[in-house]
Amino acid sequence: MKGKYFALLLAVTVVLGGCSLKKDSPAPEELPESSSEVSQEEPDFLELTEEDFTRVDLNLNISDDPPPVEIHSADLGKLDFGSRLSPCKAPEYRDETIKQLMEPTLEHMADDAEQGYPTMSAEDIEQWRNDLLKTCDTPWPAQQSFGGTVGGGKAFFIKNYDNLCSCHDTVLFSVDLETAEMKEVFAHEDPVEPCLFGTPYYLDGKLLYVNCEYSEEKDEWGNRLAVGHLMAIDAETGEQSEICSGDFEWIYGVDEDKLILSKNYYHGDSTDYRLMECNIETGQLNELWYGTFANQEGGIDVMFDYVDGELYRFEMDYENNTTTVICDDYKVTVNKASNLYFRGANKDRVMFVVDEYSTYMTSDKKLYTYDLKTRECLVSSFNGFGNTVMMAGDALVTLGSSSPTYKMPFYYIMPQIGTAFRGADLCGNSSFNTSGDTVFIMDEPTNYTYHEDGTIDVDLGDTTVYWFEK
Repeated sequence: MKGKYFALLLAVTVVLGGCSLKKDSPAPEELPESSSEVSQEEPDFLELTEEDFTRVDLNLNISDDPPPVEIHSADLGKLDFGSRLSPCKAPEYRDETIKQLMEPTLEHMADDAEQGYPTMSAEDIEQWRNDLLKTCDTPWPAQQSFGGTVGGGKAFFIKNYDNLCSCHDTVLFSVDLETAEMKEVFAHEDPVEPCLFGTPYYLDGKLLYVNCEYSEEKDEWGNRLAVGHLMAIDAETGEQSEICSGDFEWIYGVDEDKLILSKNYYHGDSTDYRLMECNIETGQLNELWYGTFANQEGGIDVMFDYVDGELYRFEMDYENNTTTVICDDYKVTVNKASNLYFRGANKDRVMFVVDEYSTYMTSDKKLYTYDLKTRECLVSSFNGFGNTVMMAGDALVTLGSSSPTYKMPFYYIMPQIGTAFRGADLCGNSSFNTSGDTVFIMDEPTNYTYHEDGTIDVDLGDTTVYWFEK
């Protein structure tokens, strides 16, 4: 089915002012000028606090105009990735597989029984075993992708067919964005050795991911020792090669020919954070940052962002309700730490989304945009834009909670001009990520019908891919 493309051309009217959330609101007034004088000559390293910013309330005007980026799309139609019987279900492996699945629970139940707690009956245990055996005779259909990316004119989908152990039958598919032609690029089919690709990164015709090899040996804090393997799969031939291995567990970001790899070390009352830079061509690893923070209540949580070749560190101090953002150019401390569900930064801005009134039934989300040039803090209501947020250049991209029956658009939000550009409606099972400078959204509507005999009918809707440059 031939893909179609559309480009949303640049048509942005700069809106500076407190705008109504309604699209047909009158033209807003101009923002008041900041009362703080900003020196023309900035110091080499900025140190700012909440008090250095002037608050400006600025609601986000929802616009159906195209955003200032060219958004492409490809309608790939109904993609059928089929069903498979994972190798761990084969007769010569299934008994051992089921034993390993049941043993931890049975051991826990034995401990409960010794303390007088109720446990499963022998009949229930036997029924559980029979249900697992029945699963071994049932091919499992491809479900929602648990990883994917876009690059080289193709979309890549990772599908897992192992509904018994979840890690013995993983397949990477490519789908041409123009023709919707599907191809199996690489498959991990092993009845014993596990493998989960995670989210791959596309770079120069290769798909990069980390596969961790865990040993039975544990350190003094109960962590299983692991070695990370940075793998590359040729997007055309499917040939797999190892770039390097070392003390890392996942990819934090990509910058031209370098990857940022990371691992956290938990040891009792503190955690070590390590980020390493890997040259993809040579496989050389260099430590980028290392630090230790306390785990006890009232300690500091740490998160990182890697944007345009620079590392940003977020230190959340819950005891003092502050977050400090640190990079090579600045250190900014703001008065918020709790109920943050998004944090992002680049060379000019620091952004947070905060749920300021979070209860079981209600919430009030606010977007805070700290502009380092104007020394203004733009505060916008963020209700209704969804809980999945990602920074894309100077903008934010958000996904709502869609479903096959309830559609919600994605948004391209520019808080600095007070505008949220409405994107296409998504049907559920949507995900987004970045691959280099490309932001992509995959919308995979899927309906499942479960039958009493254990079989499942999968109705795959039309898959659509959207992508644009940051």
